[in-house]
Amino acid sequence: MSDPKSAAAPPAEWLAQMAEVIDEMLWVRDTATGGLIYSNAAFERFWGAVRPGSPDTQLEHVAAADRDHLKRLRADAATSPYTTEYQVHLPAADKRPPRVARVRERAFRTRAPSGQDWI
Repeated sequence: MSDPKSAAAPPAEWLAQMAEVIDEMLWVRDTATGGLIYSNAAFERFWGAVRPGSPDTQLEHVAAADRDHLKRLRADAATSPYTTEYQVHLPAADKRPPRVARVRERAFRTRAPSGQDWI
């Protein structure tokens, strides 16, 4: 197995390439604004295309029974990493019918190269 640090691509580029081919959703938010900084292809397939910088509009699709708990976890994610599961109700889109799904979300704080906090 090769060491990612010795790869020809810079680490950020290498990570973005890897994130685009995995089946799991990956997204990064700015802790100060809540705006979306990055989402991979799996995230966009599940939620639909979301503009960078957009607020957390996914919460409107989270089941009412799970929404408050998820909001609390996300509010504290900068200091308290978490793993949780919740149900979402997604409307019909393109040629897909409405659907219900379970999402497992893991969040933790990291620092951008600029020093700002990301989750």
